[in-house]
Amino acid sequence: MDPLFDTSLIYEPEAYLSFFTFSCVIINTYTSFLQGFRERWLADPRFLQRLGIEETISITTTLIAQYERRKGRFFKELDYVITDTVRGAVVDFFTVWLPAPTLSFRSSDTQSNASGVLEGLKGLLGSLPDNAFQRVRGGNNWDTQARILAVVVGGMKLFSVGFIASIGTVTFTNVALSLKQRLNPPKVAITKQNKRSPILKTALVYASFLGTSANLRYQVYSLCP
Repeated sequence: MDPLFDTSLIYEPEAYLSFFTFSCVIINTYTSFLQGFRERWLADPRFLQRLGIEETISITTTLIAQYERRKGRFFKELDYVITDTVRGAVVDFFTVWLPAPTLSFRSSDTQSNASGVLEGLKGLLGSLPDNAFQRVRGGNNWDTQARILAVVVGGMKLFSVGFIASIGTVTFTNVALSLKQRLNPPKVAITKQNKRSPILKTALVYASFLGTSANLRYQVYSLCP
């Protein structure tokens, strides 16, 4: 039978609907991501330069610190090195991304159409500046209270990023260490200087650092020319 007329290749309408729905989700996510870059670049033409510098410093210093800590075990424990480096790069990205000022020409009439707790919260967050020192543009006029709330909300966002990233990193490290101990107990026992880190305590300490020190630092960092 000619493949062009093979009825077995005809799928149910639900399959096509699922495919197009999934495609729309991907396209919307990608478009929103690019829109975020555009809004930050319009507010700060040097945003990409700042982001590139921060990522370069983060990755370089992490690799140097890992090498100084592990010395001859650097390549043997490359999985730990990669995990910490990726964690640092991801966290540093959001540390620069979240407090960065934005400039958007999209309609921000969210509070008038708010219905429900989530919509109301979304409208409240949308009414705050992304940065405490963000310049007034596009008809926005933020008072002192809104700018203070911007610092608090920014700290909560970075706290969440740090908490989730730390939980994932420490969990992966502890699981990898357990697998190594089971596969080769004598070798791991001799070379192991990596004690299992307490997951919750490590995550809280790291998240608190991002939510306070890093948040305030990058709020002010946006003022640099």
